[in-house]
Amino acid sequence: MSQPDHKASTLIVGRFVDPAELAPDAVRALLVCPLPTNGEDGKPLFQAQVIFHDGMMHPLAAPDNNLDVRSYCQRLSALYDWPVHDGLPVSEHYPRGKDEITASPQLNQNERKAMQLIGEKIADQLEASNIPFSQAVDQARDQLAAFVAFSVVEGGLDREAAKEAALEALNATVQKLVK
Repeated sequence: MSQPDHKASTLIVGRFVDPAELAPDAVRALLVCPLPTNGEDGKPLFQAQVIFHDGMMHPLAAPDNNLDVRSYCQRLSALYDWPVHDGLPVSEHYPRGKDEITASPQLNQNERKAMQLIGEKIADQLEASNIPFSQAVDQARDQLAAFVAFSVVEGGLDREAAKEAALEALNATVQKLVK
């Protein structure tokens, strides 16, 4: 007996969906989504989510730590050829190697908070327009790319600081849209 191929999140009954039960052509991407709450050990929690072409999302597994969720999504990406989108906050460190040299952050805490507020305002505008999640993220990314270009050319902002600011705002947008 074959298992059903879920083509939309509305067809999924359980809390989590088995990736083998997803119709491969119905999946737009996987999302590594940071959660607003921390685990029992005080470390941030992340959740793997599937994004369907209609913009709807559904969790794939229980929340876990950063690296385990990323590894899970990358394995699924290799199996099914689905892209993985990263919702990693800029302030979160993602280790690349044990001798990695990290650049110091370009934004101070007030600038970071201001960019998060901009991201939340963008999310409010997109939610009011009833735009599907995937299209909303694309539109937010486009708005923030324009912000980076304008800030660097007209405002004299350092390119790396502008990128960091845009990522901070985009992550705040995605977090608000996911809720």
